[in-house]
Amino acid sequence: MKKAKGEEGSISMDMISDLPKDILQRILSLLSQKDAVRTSALSKSWRYVWCTRPNLDFSDDTFVGSVKEFQTAVDNALQRYRDQSLCLEEFRLSIWLDGYLSRESVSLLDKWIPLFRNMGVKDFRLSVISGRQVEYVTTLPGVVLEAESLKYLYVRRFGLSPGNTILFKRIKRIHLDECRIDGDMLDKIISSCPLIESMHLERCRGLADVKVNGLRNLKDFYYEEFEEKRHHPSIEIDYPSSLETVNIIYGDMVWFRNADFCMLDRLYLHGVSSSFELFSTCEFPILKSLFIISCSGLEESSNLYINAPNILYFEYNSDRWSTLSISFATTSNEWDSHVTLPYWPSSSDKLVSISQLLNSLSQSKIFLTISRCALELPCLSDVPYNGCNKPVAVEGLKLKFEVYSFSFRVRSIFQSCRPRKIYVYFVCKWDLVYLWESALMQGESGNQDQLREQWHRDLEEVRVEIYDDRNNGWHPITLSSGSEFPECREWENISPRFSLKWREA
Repeated sequence: MKKAKGEEGSISMDMISDLPKDILQRILSLLSQKDAVRTSALSKSWRYVWCTRPNLDFSDDTFVGSVKEFQTAVDNALQRYRDQSLCLEEFRLSIWLDGYLSRESVSLLDKWIPLFRNMGVKDFRLSVISGRQVEYVTTLPGVVLEAESLKYLYVRRFGLSPGNTILFKRIKRIHLDECRIDGDMLDKIISSCPLIESMHLERCRGLADVKVNGLRNLKDFYYEEFEEKRHHPSIEIDYPSSLETVNIIYGDMVWFRNADFCMLDRLYLHGVSSSFELFSTCEFPILKSLFIISCSGLEESSNLYINAPNILYFEYNSDRWSTLSISFATTSNEWDSHVTLPYWPSSSDKLVSISQLLNSLSQSKIFLTISRCALELPCLSDVPYNGCNKPVAVEGLKLKFEVYSFSFRVRSIFQSCRPRKIYVYFVCKWDLVYLWESALMQGESGNQDQLREQWHRDLEEVRVEIYDDRNNGWHPITLSSGSEFPECREWENISPRFSLKWREA
């Protein structure tokens, strides 16, 4: 039988309305606070259902109304649950402090948080962000640290006093951003909260050293310091078996000999100035991603050995020249390595070190970025070339220096590597024509013929391709055909590259 228009929707709504109240509340608990409130317009029977759902979520940055109205809304909601003896399992509160009235919201925490004890709150999540400068932070109310049901805490630009009692022993995630906290207070938190799974310490003031010991459930650790600080705190972790991700930005990592990172999946190191001597003794059995960015501690090492049998992605970025050689102990069949070097050198010893570095990573797909070139041009007699030092296949080569120097450096570049794709930056149509004619194709006789002679015989094909954001794809162009090449005014939407096909060795 054919149903009348709208009948099916009405029947479905009636079926939902007839469900037991506790099931309706559980359904609403899956909605955002805003969407839950909107259900009050469905019908009379739905008008107050949202008021009794087992979770509340208040955020003043998305609240439609004044700060005073926000405070009243939170006040009334908590009072309603208390008066009706309702169970409140989850309570999420986000406060942004910007002005006198919003600071009142923090003072109201002294009133709100104690109510949770009699409401059965199991999951309390608090985000308190101060708009004040870090030099003038106020102290976080002690009642926050005494909230036994607190499981997630995000605090920005507050001070944490070591004199406070810590009762949130069930907390699993703690994120301190630009807070004032000393080592004693951090030690107190760590020793009092054994269930912590995620700890973020971001640009905090007052920490001389960071020791993360005894957190057997720790999965995620993030530390970031201000770059301009003369002394970066040492970071010491006792490497629990649960640890999955570690991010250290401008901190001195303490490595332990033969440490076994048995569950570590991702390791990000940026600006680490401590020595990597013991790093090579560590084991990373399931590590998938490794980032080593601008770490001056590597300058003391000539060889970095990484025992990571399951590596999939490696990124190495150096803002200073070093003769580092990197070797992996891995069983991965396919993995990528992204290497960024500060400049393309002119001296023979540095050219040799580039070849050695690329050779040590040759079992991976290599993506090489050169930020700039040395001012001196390489001398032909200085460029190493022999049968034992064959060029390494490189999936992609990104060049960020002046294009006019490329043709003079193409020999040393191509003797170290055989790029399949060359990406060039800061170029226009005429730069591409110049690169095409003077460097990659048949150019003038003389020096340029000498520059090409050792690699040109291996180059089977060269194509120019452009990526147009509007067309979403790479497609070849012919430089001699003006109709195929975009006008200069359209260049901001275009990315060029050269596609090279090399003869198999």
